Amino acid sequence: MVRDVADTGEHVTNQPQGFGMRMIVANMLTSYDSINYDRAGYLNDLRCVIAKFMGREEPRHGDTGPLLEIFRRRTGDWHEVDGGTIRMKMYKKGTCHIQVHPDMAWRLNAVLASLYPLAIPASFRTKPKARAKSHKLFGRPLPFSVINLLHSMRSEPCTPTRTDRWAEPRPPLTDCKWALRFDYGNHSAVVQEEAERVLAMIGGVRRNKNAHVWFDFDYNARPVLDEIVLSGCIPDQKAHQFYPTSVELGTQLIELADIGPTHRCAEPQAGVGGLADLMPKDRTRCIEISELHCNVLRAKGYDVTQADFLEWAETTTERFDRIAMNPPFSEGRWQSHTKAAGRLVADNGNLTAILPASAKGKDLLPGFDHEWSSVIDNAFAGVSVSVVMLKATKQ
Repeated sequence: MVRDVADTGEHVTNQPQGFGMRMIVANMLTSYDSINYDRAGYLNDLRCVIAKFMGREEPRHGDTGPLLEIFRRRTGDWHEVDGGTIRMKMYKKGTCHIQVHPDMAWRLNAVLASLYPLAIPASFRTKPKARAKSHKLFGRPLPFSVINLLHSMRSEPCTPTRTDRWAEPRPPLTDCKWALRFDYGNHSAVVQEEAERVLAMIGGVRRNKNAHVWFDFDYNARPVLDEIVLSGCIPDQKAHQFYPTSVELGTQLIELADIGPTHRCAEPQAGVGGLADLMPKDRTRCIEISELHCNVLRAKGYDVTQADFLEWAETTTERFDRIAMNPPFSEGRWQSHTKAAGRLVADNGNLTAILPASAKGKDLLPGFDHEWSSVIDNAFAGVSVSVVMLKATKQ
């Protein structure tokens, strides 16, 4: 199986004696511009072996189809696949370029060496000294069953529909034009629960009426779902400290900010825009490190800067009249993020922030007037944490 993938095609970059940095597989598309599933089987075999290395369940036959469907719509661009273990690019004529992460290529060659000890040169069996800069490894990829369920989501009608020509039109369950629901078919409750968690992280609001479940979005979520299907990942909650701000908490914070008709606003560590959604869109800058979250924010129509906020705050000359933020809490990071944001507040502007309850009463920002709310318990879903709101006005 592995040998077949390594020996695919007759391109000069392919190396039948082992896996290298790049392979080329031709004819991934048929003459009718449809997926060539015979050729896709080579890629599926490769993904099966890599999944074993990652301690992940193997993709089933046909699970590579959704991946290639997206490639067909996005020809000519490189994409990170399966947590960064593979990079791929498809051309219009159906040729696929595949780059295997050096660590994975070395492991694959070790498998080949055990099968064909005299056929694999020593150079292919040497562990790489350093990772290639072009590759990045994410956290644990989502199960293939969850990815396929997300890929197969259907639009939930937002206009009256007929089941047949004689029936009365059935009123829609939602007026959201970007609402999505799961496709028909059997899928386990565990798989659906994981898929629903992903949808919530990208801004989906779960609705349920008469046992019919769908998700309302305030933007077109399909391009973002495509990114998840390609990478197999969503931002790691612990690494990114991503705990979405509830509408109730966000509304209180934005009311505290007292945004006027000419104020320029910003949300650092914006996530999917829980606070920005409550601020004037045409005057709000979002700063966010996660590429996936930036795609969500751009789809919503925000002015987005993809950057580590602390690094960006050190170099930018921009200043804002209102900054609203829900910074990461772990290891005291909220202090450095709050101080960095304070440097970006214009004269007579203010910063409003959701901070851990232990911050209350501290003189965090010299030269600012501090106002504190009462302590709010259990502020974030799934996390037992008490918070307080700060309004710091620059004099």
